[in-house]
Amino acid sequence: MNDNEFVIARVQMRLLATEEGGRKTPFFSFVYIPQFSFGGRLPSRSGQILLTDRDEMHPGEQGEAVLRFGIFPGDTRPLPSIHDSFVILEGPRTVGEGVILELLDELPAYRRKEQAMA
Repeated sequence: MNDNEFVIARVQMRLLATEEGGRKTPFFSFVYIPQFSFGGRLPSRSGQILLTDRDEMHPGEQGEAVLRFGIFPGDTRPLPSIHDSFVILEGPRTVGEGVILELLDELPAYRRKEQAMA
């Protein structure tokens, strides 16, 4: 796939603290591929979280990130829009939440080299 077959969005997100039912361990940029449910719509979509200001995010932390998920032939689910809220899922468990700030045409330049290595 190339970037034309992906939705790429800049987001503000928060991982739930472990005490809130969130993860017990941090996740790492580009490696973590959870499910996302946008605006309460199901089925969910899987995609990558690309952290913009750090390499890992711990439970209870918040920050900006870039989401990237594929659009596949025959997929009729509506695409997310600016200001749509989402939850981050691991199976049936919600581990985070966020909102879309901006839709991007491509990955930020400072992350393309990292993507090529993943």
